Amino acid sequence: MRKFLMIELNISGAEVSVDKVVMVLAELSVEACVSQTSNVCRAEEGFRIEPGAHITMPNCTRDAFVQAVWPALKETFALRCGWMDASTKSFRGCTENYIRESSCPVVITEAPP
Repeated sequence: MRKFLMIELNISGAEVSVDKVVMVLAELSVEACVSQTSNVCRAEEGFRIEPGAHITMPNCTRDAFVQAVWPALKETFALRCGWMDASTKSFRGCTENYIRESSCPVVITEAPP
């Protein structure tokens, strides 16, 4: 029996647009609600503002997310990682750690001032 999850995902990047995200998910036949966001992200020198998307997928399996959804979004928007909240095992964290524990490429060494 397949276990369906409620997955919430936040992504941001220079190329992210709600219209493109919706097209990618529609091509994968993934039911979703997508909202536009603006994000303040750490950059080499200070911070930058990036366009983003908050994606809610109410009926997604872990396999569908790991094997299709995340790879398609990652490739389409040249993403390193995203932030997600999955209803399985109360997971909340980096997409890369959801796929394989401790593989997130982002290392935060100290809190911002």
